[in-house]
Amino acid sequence: MADRTDFIKFDPEKILEVSQTLDRQHKRFVECTTNIKRKADSLRGVWQGDSATLYAEKLKELDAITLEIAKKFVSYTEELRTVSGIYKKGETDAKQKAQGLPTEGVFKV
Repeated sequence: MADRTDFIKFDPEKILEVSQTLDRQHKRFVECTTNIKRKADSLRGVWQGDSATLYAEKLKELDAITLEIAKKFVSYTEELRTVSGIYKKGETDAKQKAQGLPTEGVFKV
């Protein structure tokens, strides 16, 4: 078996940036779907019949799906923030521990 020396470095700042981007996308998604719903609701008074009823049913389905997607946006955003904090704390702790290691007489000259 080959020697495994692969190492992945995660950048907490980039993870946080992705979290912020995802949060902005969430807000935009909610804004767009709210506008769609508002527009559809405004048509109810003037559009009636079987096709209007079917459209209203599909809109209810879309509403349910929208809520699920919005929940996932929020969940992923929070998870990324948490992960970023964990990595940042880990890096800080590692630096503090490394600074506390003795260097006198450890290395041969």
